[in-house]
Amino acid sequence: MPVPTSPLFERFIGESRLVRDLPKGPHIEFSRLSLSPEVQKARQLPNLYLSYPDMELKLESVLGVIQRELVANSSRADRDISIALLGIIGETRSPSDSAVEHANRCLSNVIHANLHLSIVLPHTVRPSYNVQLGDICFRSFDPQQFLYWSKKGKCGYPIELSALRGRFSVNRNNIALKIVNLDLIQGGEHVLRRWGQEIATALIWDQYYQAIFRSAAMEIPRLLREALLILEAGALVHVDDESLLSLPLNNQIGLFTWQNAQGPRGWALLAEQTGLNLNTPPEDTVNKCREWLLKVMRHRELCPTKHLDNSIRNYARFMQLAQHHRLNKRANEAFLHFVIALDLLFGTDGRLGDSVSLRSAALIHRQMRATFSDQTDKLKELYRKRSKYVHEGVHVAAKDVREIEQICLAVLWSLLSVSAQDIYQSILEWLQQVDFAAAAFNANRPISENDLAKIGIPGINEYPIPPNHVD
Repeated sequence: MPVPTSPLFERFIGESRLVRDLPKGPHIEFSRLSLSPEVQKARQLPNLYLSYPDMELKLESVLGVIQRELVANSSRADRDISIALLGIIGETRSPSDSAVEHANRCLSNVIHANLHLSIVLPHTVRPSYNVQLGDICFRSFDPQQFLYWSKKGKCGYPIELSALRGRFSVNRNNIALKIVNLDLIQGGEHVLRRWGQEIATALIWDQYYQAIFRSAAMEIPRLLREALLILEAGALVHVDDESLLSLPLNNQIGLFTWQNAQGPRGWALLAEQTGLNLNTPPEDTVNKCREWLLKVMRHRELCPTKHLDNSIRNYARFMQLAQHHRLNKRANEAFLHFVIALDLLFGTDGRLGDSVSLRSAALIHRQMRATFSDQTDKLKELYRKRSKYVHEGVHVAAKDVREIEQICLAVLWSLLSVSAQDIYQSILEWLQQVDFAAAAFNANRPISENDLAKIGIPGINEYPIPPNHVD
């Protein structure tokens, strides 16, 4: 739905403009959206403010309408992107044009583009270092692609990118998206005449591209969590995404590429500001863990069309959270999330502790080198400690965290083994077989090794031993 044609929107957009001097009325520090004060000072660039009217129509409502229109046109949209476009719309509007009509022309004029994104940290890694985690790649930075495509797109960087070669970098390449075509916005020449080439480029046009870049960069922690789901749930590797955007001293390098009537076009981005701080996973460790999952568990990836795999995904997400708490020395939170993972998988309304204890014990007592009865008692005891923490605030001991983690890991390996066999149509069908096994163990009735293997119980002395455990 376009920006509404109304006197309120006409006045608000028509009176929104960029100014050098600090306004007395409502405003936003426009130039600070993409440039840090240090970089701005070093480049001797002024502050720009987005001034807007104080009226019954509020800024957030206008930004919301801009975001809605961007989403309708399949373009990226968030608050910073909308602020950048509001400033550009205000600066490019001719006084004789309707503000709303100009805004709608700008927002509807979108093109397909690709974004290449690299965040380069100060420390170096060996040239061959390369770890692919879903859409994210950790590697030694090589500027060749950026330099080649920026030259074709008739744009460039203010520093020599070759000076960054060999540093550790986090990369997302070929992000397909739609962007507002700033090349075709009428009124661009007014911006150049008023502000000059450097300010127009660095403080006005660049705001929009930088805002999209940040939007894509901020998705990296979520994408990493998804890519690392099983590896982190199984404590095979760990990437501390909680500190992913916490330290300065990095170079954020971006390149937008698209085609227009004149041929290839591009917009090169460079920012030096707060960004990634990663404990980089050793390449050989990641590869060994992946090989072990494939060879021993026969697991490559979770399939969204398999009902059992969706249950494994939910289970692993709480395992992943628990592992993050454990590695950050939050014992109570780790213990609780491990137990919640078991609850989600095995719990039955009305008898949560009993059903989880019996089902878990049936599935993993062999892996834990325990009898079915002893393992059941151990799980019930851990559930009592969970209740003590939840209802009485009694803190969990470190040994209890280790025990519940080992139980959850054993369950995870069993789940992956069952998923690889692909013989169950639903999680309930699998749980029925687990209950059957639990009843047989409880009654000392024999079960064939073949039937046990089908529900994920390994053979005697066939315990899966992972190649790594992150402590």
